[in-house]
Amino acid sequence: TNYEQRRSKKFKKQVGRVENMEYDQEEDCFICAQGRRLFLRRECTEVQDGQLVSTAWYCCENCDGCPCRSQCCRAKDPTKPKEIALKKTFWEKRATATENITTPRGIHLRLCRSIQAEGAFALLKNDFGFRRFLTTGKANVRTEMFFLALAFNLKKLWMKREHGRLQTRVSEKMTA
Repeated sequence: TNYEQRRSKKFKKQVGRVENMEYDQEEDCFICAQGRRLFLRRECTEVQDGQLVSTAWYCCENCDGCPCRSQCCRAKDPTKPKEIALKKTFWEKRATATENITTPRGIHLRLCRSIQAEGAFALLKNDFGFRRFLTTGKANVRTEMFFLALAFNLKKLWMKREHGRLQTRVSEKMTA
């Protein structure tokens, strides 16, 4: 998910984004920044990669004279109203992901992951002197990455053993 981007001021100022529109569940429509309604025009379900995907198209009845039209609509035709297409399964999964991310456990794991992932790549670049893959082809690059990960994990295990921290996994001291 683009959770961090959605929290930024720049993202919230983009009036044309679906995330920044209000949804009216009773009428099944979105309400734009100027109070105009985007009603459901059509809905279709199709199979993509073996899964059923339902798409809903919402369209505004009239965008003429709207002061936010240049920011909101991507259409170059000035008479064409705002239209959005939503994949319902995508939005359901995104809502679940956002729910998981915002729980106390999710916040803790995000905090730990950001620190651990950055540190891992920094060590690969700085301590191991890794700048680029020396081999070509997917299989060879995968093997090289496997050896890098193995070396990193062995070094990490050795350091934990040296400092007597073999039983710890995720630091409980970190809080958001």
